[in-house]
Amino acid sequence: MTVNILEAVILGTIQGISEWLPLSSEGLVTASGIILFDNTASHSFSMSLVMHFGSGIAALVYFRKDIKLILRDFLIGPKIQSKEATFLLYSTLTSGIIAIPLMLIMENLVTSGFFQNTSEFSMLIIGISMIGTGCVLRYSNKSSNSFHRDPSMREGITTGIAQGLSVIPGISRSGITISTMVIRGFDHNQALKLSFIMCIPVTIASGVYALIFQSVYIDSYTYIAITTSFISSLFFIKILLLIVNRFKFWVFAVSIGLIIFLSSLTELII
Repeated sequence: MTVNILEAVILGTIQGISEWLPLSSEGLVTASGIILFDNTASHSFSMSLVMHFGSGIAALVYFRKDIKLILRDFLIGPKIQSKEATFLLYSTLTSGIIAIPLMLIMENLVTSGFFQNTSEFSMLIIGISMIGTGCVLRYSNKSSNSFHRDPSMREGITTGIAQGLSVIPGISRSGITISTMVIRGFDHNQALKLSFIMCIPVTIASGVYALIFQSVYIDSYTYIAITTSFISSLFFIKILLLIVNRFKFWVFAVSIGLIIFLSSLTELII
């Protein structure tokens, strides 16, 4: 599986931006690869996983001071670990338990030819999932009673389950984790920051997994895609942290989901 430089830059940028929005980066990158470059669903899905590596490293760099403190707490010992460290430990473990089987199922569906030559059907599923994400975001905004809540083991497990489900293309990782935390009483800024930090091991692991176990041809263009994802992620994390309370992300998610759903439905009917 190879890409050209234009595809690498465009898809890397889409990944770097959409990873942090309440949109599905896998869904958008997969749909963009199909629409813009006439790729198969398998090709686009694999590339979306590869470029997660760049996004994960960007978050690691941006939140390096916070992560340094969290790692220090881990080394000190469980009896006096910070609540953030406990939250991240259990959210990461739970995410892995949920995400790994789902990822293997998705990979088997893709490689078995389930989505082969059915790009419109793949996009239909992505569109429906993105609309669902938007509805969850809307519900969380209406039902939230937000305050600065202390993270805990229970919250980590709950949010970890939500993050694990986001390996399904069309379900936004940031969207579903932020919504889960807001519904549980976290304020938006706290939820956004925790969501970004807890994604680091998951996104890096996804990228490494795709590079090692999937049919990704590693060449200069693959590195360009990962680097573009890293740069755009680093830039967009800062922007998003500034505008989190000024933008109705659920409207964006539903709108993009409707466009993808209706266009793919039209293709299937015609």
